[in-house]
Amino acid sequence: MRVVDEDYMNFESPRSHIPRARQFDVFKQEYGDPEKVWHPGPGDDLSASDVFSNVLHSDRNSNVIEMLENQGLESKKEDIMDADHGPYDLVIWINFPVEGISDVTERNIEEGGYVVANSYVKDAEEFDRNRNFRGVGKLEYSDEAHLTEFDTPECPGWEKARKNEGPLWIFEYDSTN
Repeated sequence: MRVVDEDYMNFESPRSHIPRARQFDVFKQEYGDPEKVWHPGPGDDLSASDVFSNVLHSDRNSNVIEMLENQGLESKKEDIMDADHGPYDLVIWINFPVEGISDVTERNIEEGGYVVANSYVKDAEEFDRNRNFRGVGKLEYSDEAHLTEFDTPECPGWEKARKNEGPLWIFEYDSTN
């Protein structure tokens, strides 16, 4: 497990990644506007809050929490791996470099809820291996973001992309599997 000192980054310029926000907008159009969204470890990316209305950002980095609060966003300083405050309709994992996120998500997601994850540090692959999550789609990262839906339980064609670029994979939670 990679542990990062909580003050390793000094976030001063939060931003929204326009192609990432487009991906979230396509999700919202296809799956509806989730009532409760949890975005653990957002760093300085505000894209989810630009699209969804009820987002809780959580991080163990004090600088991130301060930056989010300065933007008027709901945030919580916590060790994400111990989080237990759901259930959420949507959980977003992007570039979270610690194994065990699917277990944390199961404690914090509603039955039938969705996970959106990328594969830069293998977040999406972890959900693909967990039998309680079924891959249902991929959101392309581009100026023309679009959804590709799957007919199989496994997500085809993992793609490693640069940190803030690349597809997002969509998983649906079903604890009865």
